[in-house]
Amino acid sequence: MRLSKNQKALYEKASNSFLYDDLYNFILSLWPDEIDTSRRNYVRYEDMAGLIVELEKLEDHQMFLEDCKIGNLFVLLDYALKIAIHKCGLCLDIVRPREINRSYVRFLFEDKSIGYAVTDNIENIPQRIRESLDSIYDLELVKEYFRRNKESQ
Repeated sequence: MRLSKNQKALYEKASNSFLYDDLYNFILSLWPDEIDTSRRNYVRYEDMAGLIVELEKLEDHQMFLEDCKIGNLFVLLDYALKIAIHKCGLCLDIVRPREINRSYVRFLFEDKSIGYAVTDNIENIPQRIRESLDSIYDLELVKEYFRRNKESQ
């Protein structure tokens, strides 16, 4: 995967700051401006599940992101955005990632993902994640992320 000049600048800023908006701006730059989500299979609206054909065809950023300096944060934020795009795509025929609420993606990223790595109460961590916490999260990166974002507020 090759980054444009703009994407390289966003990457450098995010890698140095660790701030949510910088990370998000970089991840968002990897996604197309709009995604046709009109072709869906196996949709179950009661649990907001189903396959969105075009979303599955998009280039997977994960291998590229894993090799980045703060790859673990990038991979998990990209996944949070993908979840949000998927949920929107079950209800809309066109999804524009830039129009998705940043706060919702941040909630998915911090509260439903990396927050598990720094919780004091292990009972708050879902069982499927609890058993492989060290392999899912780079604990030092997650701690640094929360430290820097707390300082910036």
